[in-house]
Amino acid sequence: MNMIKANNALAFMVINSFLWGSSYIWSKMLLGYLPYFTILFVFSLGGLAATSIIFCKRIKKIDKKTVLIGIGIGGLSILSNIFCMLALKSTSSSNTAFIVQMSVVMTPLIMAIAERKLPGKRVVFSVLVSMAGLLLLTCDFSHFSFNPGDLFALCNALFFSLYLAALKLYSGRTDPAQFTFIQHATGTVVFLGMALVFELRQIYYGGLDALALGILAISTAISVSTILIQSSAIKFVRPEKATVIYTLEPVTAAILGFAILGEKLAGGRALAGCVLILVSIAVTVYRKRTVTDGIGKDAEYAGSIGMKVPLSQSMQKYRAGFDFILPRILGALRKACSRRKLSGWGSIRAGAVLCRCGRRTVHPEESPRPCHFLSGSHALPPAERG
Repeated sequence: MNMIKANNALAFMVINSFLWGSSYIWSKMLLGYLPYFTILFVFSLGGLAATSIIFCKRIKKIDKKTVLIGIGIGGLSILSNIFCMLALKSTSSSNTAFIVQMSVVMTPLIMAIAERKLPGKRVVFSVLVSMAGLLLLTCDFSHFSFNPGDLFALCNALFFSLYLAALKLYSGRTDPAQFTFIQHATGTVVFLGMALVFELRQIYYGGLDALALGILAISTAISVSTILIQSSAIKFVRPEKATVIYTLEPVTAAILGFAILGEKLAGGRALAGCVLILVSIAVTVYRKRTVTDGIGKDAEYAGSIGMKVPLSQSMQKYRAGFDFILPRILGALRKACSRRKLSGWGSIRAGAVLCRCGRRTVHPEESPRPCHFLSGSHALPPAERG
């Protein structure tokens, strides 16, 4: 998606977490009509059809490398969904809701091993705060106990973490639309096979009414958009930070569940958990912008993205203003100094402080000839441009 850039990728990740959080509500409503694997098959099939129509020209250019990467990374997502279903069938929903979010801890560990680099302090702080919030929001302490079925939920978190890490490492080698198409195609084949093996006798399409078809359409649109957004935004966002942002999913699901399904929230404990999650996301999303070398240099966004991006348009206007005004100030200064019979270098010394605000600092020892600004030109020679 061309609209996703380095300066708005985090915002799109937040939007993605809202969309995924809402998908839990739609999926829960669809479980009254269709079994689990059949729902995933319909989502994948609808996403495959929508992607084929919207990105027809780009899909025709898919090469073998993209297919292999899409199948490999998409397979991790499929395994994550399968283990989530097994966990829901074999352990309590409170255990599953909390353990599947362990990806917020696993992803930084996986990236640290892959890159041989420890996560930053902000990431560690956000992970700890978000885990505390998840514990308060999703865990029912009165019924929480570990059992063998919890391993399925743990495998779900592990494969989702591997999925995010692999997507980050290979995001620059694939086109997001082509990757989305391959992932939906892989999911369609796998989930169709699972539905035919485990749910063939449970499928009854005649019971689908207008509400179910509408929810299917919404869920299919969410399935396509979330994969497109994630595969595009992950190029600019660290996976460990993405998992912290995705802890907004249970918050969204809890709010929509209360508003749409009438589900009750767990009082002050759930509210405290939501607050902690929002704090962890705010710490993750917050970016401190610094100008590296005065006006005329690129601005470096420290923290969340760790990339250099151009100055804003307003800052570029300020730089253009300095480029227009500064030569005239120095020209007037040169004339004033010449009237007092000072050398050209004297005027440069007098204007050295002003020059520090421009693209470079001018000093007499820098060149055997006068400063180019004093000649009346508005730009430095090519060899001296900043």
